[in-house]
Amino acid sequence: MASNLEPVRLKKRYQKRSWVWEYILELENGKFFCTICEKNVQFEGATNSLIWHLKSVHSRDRDSSKYNKKIKLALMSESESEDEGEDNLQYQQSTCKISKQIALNSKIVDLIVASNLPISFVDTPEFESLMKEAIPAFVIPCRQTFTNKLIPEKALIVKEKVLFDLNKTEYCSLTCDVWTSNSNMAYLGVTVHFINDNFMLTSRLLCLKFLEENHTSYYLYIKLKEIIDEWKLTKKIIKIVCDSGSNMKSAVMRFDDSYFPCFAHKLNLCVNDTLKIKVIKTKTKIINHIEVEQFFINDLNEDGLVRKVEIDLESKSRIEEINSYKLELDKTITKAKKLVGSFKHSSNLSNNLIEKQKQLNCNYTRKLVQDVSTRWNSTFDMLESILFNKEVLLSMSYEQVNQTIRDKVLNASESMLAEDYCDLMESLKDLTEILSARNYVTMSIIFPALFALINYELINIKLETIIIQNLRDQLLNSLRWRFNYLFEDDAFIASTYLNYRYKNLSFIKDKDLKDIYKIRAKNFIIKIYNDNPPIITSSNISTQRDCGLNSSPVSTNITPRRAILNAKQKRRRKENFLDALADVNDVPSQDSSGEIILIEKELEAYESHRFIVNESDLKEAFILGPLYFFKVCSQNFPCLSKVAKLLLCIPATSVPAESLFSIAGIIQDDQRNRLNPSLLDQLNFIKFNSGF
Repeated sequence: MASNLEPVRLKKRYQKRSWVWEYILELENGKFFCTICEKNVQFEGATNSLIWHLKSVHSRDRDSSKYNKKIKLALMSESESEDEGEDNLQYQQSTCKISKQIALNSKIVDLIVASNLPISFVDTPEFESLMKEAIPAFVIPCRQTFTNKLIPEKALIVKEKVLFDLNKTEYCSLTCDVWTSNSNMAYLGVTVHFINDNFMLTSRLLCLKFLEENHTSYYLYIKLKEIIDEWKLTKKIIKIVCDSGSNMKSAVMRFDDSYFPCFAHKLNLCVNDTLKIKVIKTKTKIINHIEVEQFFINDLNEDGLVRKVEIDLESKSRIEEINSYKLELDKTITKAKKLVGSFKHSSNLSNNLIEKQKQLNCNYTRKLVQDVSTRWNSTFDMLESILFNKEVLLSMSYEQVNQTIRDKVLNASESMLAEDYCDLMESLKDLTEILSARNYVTMSIIFPALFALINYELINIKLETIIIQNLRDQLLNSLRWRFNYLFEDDAFIASTYLNYRYKNLSFIKDKDLKDIYKIRAKNFIIKIYNDNPPIITSSNISTQRDCGLNSSPVSTNITPRRAILNAKQKRRRKENFLDALADVNDVPSQDSSGEIILIEKELEAYESHRFIVNESDLKEAFILGPLYFFKVCSQNFPCLSKVAKLLLCIPATSVPAESLFSIAGIIQDDQRNRLNPSLLDQLNFIKFNSGF
């Protein structure tokens, strides 16, 4: 008997047509998620609330939509939930296949970027066999699809997230530098640094722009301006940090009062001044029919710039004496280079070194480090590695099998000279490592570190050799001349004052000088506040909260140095000279009123405020450094918090820009030296900003 029942028709799922669904995702728990701000939003059946959210919070409308549906699906979770019931089973299966395909494509892009794999990896038989075994239904896109479509889409997603973070910040600083790849192509790298709402110092890569023309200062300025305009940072930039290269420096100085010299580069130049032999040029001039000799050298002038300077006969004799000391040190360094070179070119010597370290029961196994002229502190690293292995090398030199190094091992006087050199340069080595970071505040460390280095640290080092004692005077003079600007610029003093560890300037022993610096710091902070007044909201007008005043007294001598010093670099000294510069918390606490505090009142309350870190918050305080104080007490010091965001976002060095070149060099190795510049930029952009 034939049935008269009609077949049940599958009910089609409602298709979302509004443009808002390009930004809003429906989660498996029934909530709705904004892909721009990455927060849940309210949805009550109509899209009015979603349209209001996108327009008011993100300034997005129907015409400004940039995402297409495939990019939207790339943001979806791989495990998209399936509704219960059999009515829409067919629809769910087809949707799952599409979303799974796009999610897997995104994961493959992440794999390529994180592991620095060639894009042709997706066409290899081994990868195809793996994916066929794991997911037979998955269709692997070809190499061209990844190059022309999937990687640019991923870069666009990451760019939107970076733009969202930058739109919320008021102040930022840039670092920039020029890099030449192994294919002899030049790139301009630019990074941005800012302090977010959680008082975390954040670093992002803006671009690695290919330079098609000569690197003139004007051309670099045009390219840099294009990058700044593209990211809409014109009114937000405080400083642009770069090295002292004439073209880059001139390009940055075209922006009004934005140039900020790289501290690490200048510190390395001071070391080079100490080691470099000064050439004395003689010129004969006839005055009243009498031949008079004039002497000239290239030296630093009052502005810290290298210029041709005339010297008298007494100065000439003094410079010649110092040059003789430098020649003696240069002989020791040259001998050390030959010693290390012997080990670098002989596997037998390297193996014998490791075996001898085991025979002498050394508690370390450290290889010898070669001096490289373009690498900071490499002379120090070379001599220190030799001193660490001094007994091992001396023992090896007596063996017949190692006779090639017998004449290259340093003798007693040369070892003493190397020991004194390392003692003199160790503080500069530590300071370079500490300030070459991008994950914590370095601006507030510059002034106390350099002040202590010049006035106390280097002077108090006990040196045994006359040669290094004379070179110490040369190093101090170079530090004073090259960093003369630092003691004249109140921004450095104000940044130090905003670091709660140094606010009392305890590292300055002269009380009158300390008071002068404090006045300069306060006046500069007041000026910054008046030029950039904070917006006082209801959240700022609140009663002072505890800020850790009632917690158990825990030392706030927190320094990021232990996070910086490489564990593989075995230091000969356990402590760092910066440890002794922090203030002692012996000032009694003082409560401030709950009314709106003007900047002058805030400065007064800040100076007398005793801040103690809770024991449970030591890790967070260690990571944030001086920003931890403003995170905890931002409601009590709204004006100072804003000034701190402005000043403390400036990195001390341009190392962040140079570190991205290391990433680019790994991506474009010798086997991938024909990468398209735009593809290299995209891969570098994703890797740097995604934390791979």
